[in-house]
Amino acid sequence: MKRKSPKFRHVLEVLIVIALIIVVNIIGNAKFARLDLTEDKLHSLSDNTIDFLENEIDQVINIEIYLDGQFPAFIQKLKNSIKEKIEEFQAYAGKKVKFRFVNPNEDKELAKELKQQLAQLGLYPSFILSKEEGSEEFTEIWAGAKILYGEKQQAIQFLPGGNFLVSPAHVHTAVNQLEYNFVKAFWQLTNQSRDNIAFLRGHGELTNKEAWSIQYELKQFYNVDTVQIIDSTGKENIKSLDKFQALIIAKPTEPFNEREKYVIDQYVMKGGKVFWLIDNLDVPEDSLAISEVVHTFQYDLNIDDMLFKYGARVNKNLVADINSGPIMRKNNYKVLDHWFLYPKLTNQNTSELTHNVAPIKIRYGSTVEAVGSQNIKKTVILETSKNYKVLPARFRISYGYNQHGYRPIDSLRTDPDATKPLALLLEGEFTSHFKGRIIDKYVNDPTANYLEKSKANKMVVIGDGDLIRNELGMSEKGQLLPYGLQFEPIVRDQNNQVATMYGNGIFFTNLMDRMMGNEHLISLRSRMKIVRLLNREEISINRRSWQTFNLTIPVILVVVLGLVQWYIRRRKFALK
Repeated sequence: MKRKSPKFRHVLEVLIVIALIIVVNIIGNAKFARLDLTEDKLHSLSDNTIDFLENEIDQVINIEIYLDGQFPAFIQKLKNSIKEKIEEFQAYAGKKVKFRFVNPNEDKELAKELKQQLAQLGLYPSFILSKEEGSEEFTEIWAGAKILYGEKQQAIQFLPGGNFLVSPAHVHTAVNQLEYNFVKAFWQLTNQSRDNIAFLRGHGELTNKEAWSIQYELKQFYNVDTVQIIDSTGKENIKSLDKFQALIIAKPTEPFNEREKYVIDQYVMKGGKVFWLIDNLDVPEDSLAISEVVHTFQYDLNIDDMLFKYGARVNKNLVADINSGPIMRKNNYKVLDHWFLYPKLTNQNTSELTHNVAPIKIRYGSTVEAVGSQNIKKTVILETSKNYKVLPARFRISYGYNQHGYRPIDSLRTDPDATKPLALLLEGEFTSHFKGRIIDKYVNDPTANYLEKSKANKMVVIGDGDLIRNELGMSEKGQLLPYGLQFEPIVRDQNNQVATMYGNGIFFTNLMDRMMGNEHLISLRSRMKIVRLLNREEISINRRSWQTFNLTIPVILVVVLGLVQWYIRRRKFALK
């Protein structure tokens, strides 16, 4: 058999390679793929995002990014990341996503008008400090985007606006949040209707200022309002909750009467979602300013029997935990670094509600116990660490517990449970609290429309009413201003800014989305990783050395590999 010539084989090999390249390009154009080796797939779109891009967008989305021009390397990194992220969107949405970068300072005559328009959209400039050869220069940048979808428009602010300098840490955070910010804006533009959420009033619940931060977060996705079941004349409105899909009962301090309980019960039977954030015990912190020791006091809310029927009990106790947050002492206004009655919860399970979410701060929380019907599924969504202690209802509270070598959790824990739950998610068909005992007033009232059992429904019971309460500060004009739920106002960072420490807002927003069936954003909120920045001092001192190293070592490696290859081929093909 005649062998094919080497020339023919070489031509065949080249044709095969060309054919493979063509096939790979055809497949690449048809289907996007990326190899992401990070632990949490930070550089890959989530499955929910891909599904949204492929199935939820029915018009062209036009994106204008106002970050064009010459920038320092860390800002250029943000610009490149934005471009790569949108190109990844295009891989799934195709021609339905279009974008362009705009330099707002390119046309000096139109720059002022354009910037005014951006400010009206809610976009504000950021400032960066450039250091080159001993000189410093402050530069204004517009790190934001405008998204157009039909007649609707939405703005995204990538970096914090205001009169303070943007750091590489801000850019790192912005890059991690790109997918979330874009998809959130897409969702707000494409979603035709929003669910209605109400905060209950009439029982001393959290005020609008105390719940300002969580209301602001929820308003990004839902219509948020307040509601009272009984008006100022003492008359209840049996249909007061009908237009709301979710009801938040946040830290009531006054008891519910049976008529109000009936309205809430029937709201649950008809499919309404209820979030119970309950304090059965509290501590008079202000009294610690004048007394070394104070006692806890109880709230009589008259809802224990109702919650028991649904499958949960908020116990009359306090949870202390070795993982705890700080408190400002009322007697000397010094910061106590660890106040053990302010647990910082990092859930032991891997629930998507708390995955990669910062610790969740609890203030004087109580354990929540699963009770009642076995037909109700009860899932722990918040729990203590393994270093906890449950304190009784009648307990003496003193700042001294953190001094003189004594702490309330130093003694051995006698409780056999490794951890204790502080929040439960209840799912199933709930039985009415009023089964067999409907209030006489409603027996013959056709408008009452009494239901004995619900269809499949959900509710949440949390043993802390302060979980969504934001701290309040004071402005220069003496006005109360709320802090975000993520901040700890009494702790400052190296820039004298309030410290970001908590994940209460993200957790509760995740929980709301889970309850309302809007789960496509939950996985994106948790994509926050530890900032790993270069050592600025090392860069300043040894910049030239590292530049030389990075330039020469790759060249040396290429030369060495070339010599090794030459030596191997020389030995292989040398004449013998």
